[in-house]
Amino acid sequence: MIRQNDENALEPLVLLESEDDEGREGKDKFPGLFKRVGLVWAVFSAVFLAAGNVFIQRLSHHFSPILIQFYIQAVFLIFAFFLPWKESEDYGWFDLLLNVLFALADAFGKSSYMTAMMFISISDISAITFNKPIPSSIIACIFLGEIFDVFDGALVVFNCIGLVLVATSTSGTFDDSANVYGVILSFTALVCFVSVHFVTRVLANRGKADPCLLLFMTGWVGMMLCTIYLTLTSSWLFPQNLDDTLMLTAAGFLTTAHYYFLTRALKTENMIFVAAGLSAAIPITYCYDTLFNGLLFAWQNIVGAMLIVGLTMLLYAKTSCKED
Repeated sequence: MIRQNDENALEPLVLLESEDDEGREGKDKFPGLFKRVGLVWAVFSAVFLAAGNVFIQRLSHHFSPILIQFYIQAVFLIFAFFLPWKESEDYGWFDLLLNVLFALADAFGKSSYMTAMMFISISDISAITFNKPIPSSIIACIFLGEIFDVFDGALVVFNCIGLVLVATSTSGTFDDSANVYGVILSFTALVCFVSVHFVTRVLANRGKADPCLLLFMTGWVGMMLCTIYLTLTSSWLFPQNLDDTLMLTAAGFLTTAHYYFLTRALKTENMIFVAAGLSAAIPITYCYDTLFNGLLFAWQNIVGAMLIVGLTMLLYAKTSCKED
């Protein structure tokens, strides 16, 4: 509206103010939706992650984990067409180094995660690997200067109990070396993926967390490492039928969607909230293994997973109340 004079301008100003009040009241009814957009992206990322892991698990019966990783990360190269070439001058050597560190941590984490699928169930791997909020809060305290109080310490203790329950029930009496190997690989993947989150947050704080650049770097660095390994071990293998081709393609695009939403989430939200959203993949994976694979889990697995997810929600609620 064009203002003719100050008196005429007063009335629409009051109207707009009342509309803003109504909008704020509407947002107050759904604070998580309007104030935590990054959390929404993280939940989407968790859904795509869980779906992609279903295909990866099925493919692990036919292909080596490194070969699956090679085909999946080949899909990431499509982001070369979306790179911010005009902004390339704004990236210094430290920003590029962080992008390479992101790619290296992701490559080692992904290979550890996929290799663990050869030894233990995807649900137990998820309970360990997706348990990122507590480690994220510790790293944020050490490197980003965030507060770590007594309540956080109690959460860490109970979270460790949950991890021990899942790990010990999975590996039994630790006489089965294969199960122990799977648990160790899952913890290795956890450390790598938390490092990925940390590097992304550092880039976001510097205003350089571009999802397309991160995914492209992940694609070519991961493919380079996989190529070296597959060549030295002479373990190259191409899909033999249409089913394998479709599953590899689906796993590639679902994993790409997971990383795209993950980087979007970390660009707008802190590590703890993103990790809380990603933990949604744990119950999704347990439900899948129970309904479609017919797995019956021991009480230690169930209690451990409930502790991990429950404490994640407590950490989210506590941090959210502090910021509000």
